[in-house]
Amino acid sequence: MYAGIQDVRKALRGIGEEVIPDTSENRFSIEQAILKASRMVDLVISCNFQVPDLVPLPIREITVDLACSFCLEYVFQEQGDSWCQQAQNLYKRSLDMLREIRDGRVSADLLPRSGVPSGLWVSS
Repeated sequence: MYAGIQDVRKALRGIGEEVIPDTSENRFSIEQAILKASRMVDLVISCNFQVPDLVPLPIREITVDLACSFCLEYVFQEQGDSWCQQAQNLYKRSLDMLREIRDGRVSADLLPRSGVPSGLWVSS
């Protein structure tokens, strides 16, 4: 996982454990949101990069934003409302940033996968 439960809990500002538990075996939890967000990060960038053991701050922040968007989606679906605008904005902004990283337009201190062109040309 690229972020911690407390990172997401802090970002959710005021949504308590009675609404979304930190962990749960039989209902949605922050832990599940983080796992889903981490998998999404991997899906977008894993062809070109691998995340080092010490997760770079941009990847942690993107993971937190994605996890928060999943949590907000859960809260508003439970209330019978549509997915709130804030959740949509977090989700879209996070995916856009992951694509920028994947395409090499933004650096996030990730490790390039071997055999993947770096985009740099060396003339002889």
